[in-house]
Amino acid sequence: MIRGGFGIFYDRVSENLFLQANRFDGSRQRRFVVSDPIFLDFYPQAPSVTTLSNFAVPQTVRRLADNLRTPYALHSTLGIERELPFNFIVSATYLNVRLLHALRSRNINAPLVETVGTVGQTNRVRPFGNVGNIFLYESSGIFNQQQLIIAVNNRFHNRFTVFANYTLGSAKSDTDGAGTFPVNSYDTSIEYGRAANDIRHSFTLGASITAPWDLRFDPLIIATSGAPFNITTGDDFNEDTLFNDRPAFAADLTKAGVVQTRFGAFDPNPGFGQTIIPRNFGRSPAFFSADLRVSKTFGFGGKPGAAAEQERYNLVFALLIQNILNRTNLGTPIGNLSSPFFGISPFTSGDSRRVEAQTRFSF
Repeated sequence: MIRGGFGIFYDRVSENLFLQANRFDGSRQRRFVVSDPIFLDFYPQAPSVTTLSNFAVPQTVRRLADNLRTPYALHSTLGIERELPFNFIVSATYLNVRLLHALRSRNINAPLVETVGTVGQTNRVRPFGNVGNIFLYESSGIFNQQQLIIAVNNRFHNRFTVFANYTLGSAKSDTDGAGTFPVNSYDTSIEYGRAANDIRHSFTLGASITAPWDLRFDPLIIATSGAPFNITTGDDFNEDTLFNDRPAFAADLTKAGVVQTRFGAFDPNPGFGQTIIPRNFGRSPAFFSADLRVSKTFGFGGKPGAAAEQERYNLVFALLIQNILNRTNLGTPIGNLSSPFFGISPFTSGDSRRVEAQTRFSF
């Protein structure tokens, strides 16, 4: 059996972006830092508006791009399914997703380098003047994803079913959402790389077993390769107040400041012409979890001899054991090269062994 499909799916722009643009428009909410002890001694009386205006500090303004559009994704799928001997059913599905007008942010008032004088001196100038940062929400990003999904299932017996799924995927983009800023707000061409959800390998194995006394066992194993994460220098060389600058691949390992890691050797102070590492260059640790659900269903109120699930009333008692092997799944490592904890995962990405008792009554 061969199946194919195509669809266009729209993702509405969150109203939170509109609310932030209204709130942080530079006039509705203002910021003052009063440090003069003469005026501080008047506390708890508030200084006058005229007095406060002398202590006004630039604040970040948020705006919506005039050409902001609703992001939409083009989904294409093609799959084949085949029944094999011994009740095996195998399917292979190819999925292609192309997201257009993905949301991102840019600091459109980030400093620009300007050459002054005749000796090549440089100066940093803000396009809109010294009014602080202007963060613009825009829909100029792209996202491309491809997946190959292999699925196998078999009903060996009416009391034993097994299934398995394997996904090989690749996802690339130049933004990971409305809060993603490029390293250089005036050049987004170097941002296209691995997306935050680029998990290359994903495997699931599960079964449903009905034992004597109608006890039901549902084991489930989930294993995935690690998700990517961004590696940054921890500095703000371009003075845009965003600490997302990325290092370069180290061309000279003897250069002062070069940091050697398990992800490669990086130069946190790149010079002109050096290649900046791609976005989301690092990879988090893999994930593995084995879960088990044991349940027993009591049915009543139906016809004599009917299965418990087919009775009019069902009372289910279940025991759910998550991460039965109590494996520690490390979370996203620290990606700041300036941190002494670079590459260390401070948190876990899943629960330790957890046992839950559940009761459900249905009718």
